[in-house]
Amino acid sequence: MLASRGFAYLSGDTAGRQMQYHDKCDCDIVPSWGKQTLKGYDPDKFAEMYQTAESASGESDYRGILRRMRQLYPEEIKDGFYPLTNPWPFDEVVFPRQSVWDHVLGNHAPSSTVPGKTRFPDDWSDEKIKWAVKETVVDPWTVYD
Repeated sequence: MLASRGFAYLSGDTAGRQMQYHDKCDCDIVPSWGKQTLKGYDPDKFAEMYQTAESASGESDYRGILRRMRQLYPEEIKDGFYPLTNPWPFDEVVFPRQSVWDHVLGNHAPSSTVPGKTRFPDDWSDEKIKWAVKETVVDPWTVYD
């Protein structure tokens, strides 16, 4: 949410150097004066993403809006995620352990060099692959394009 504000603080202290704004905060304080820009940082894009999430969520509380923002933009936001359509069936299926993910990503990710293995699409991240595997378990009858 603060990322959309751009450079709005006058010092490291007013930017929060002495405290964290949220749990597990690893935000960086980056000073900027004048026309200096950060490569890849677009506060207008973050503001637009927030506004889209606000409209899509129907929430007025920022926590609900940010949760929806993380769902809508799982690849663009550091703690974004792909939501599952149904809850995980813990009473029927064991949730994949790290060794399962190591196998899937090591043998079937786009970068895999293991011959004869099917691979996920080239533009899929590890997180999207994990989502697809989990989504297949929770909603096996849906076909995604």
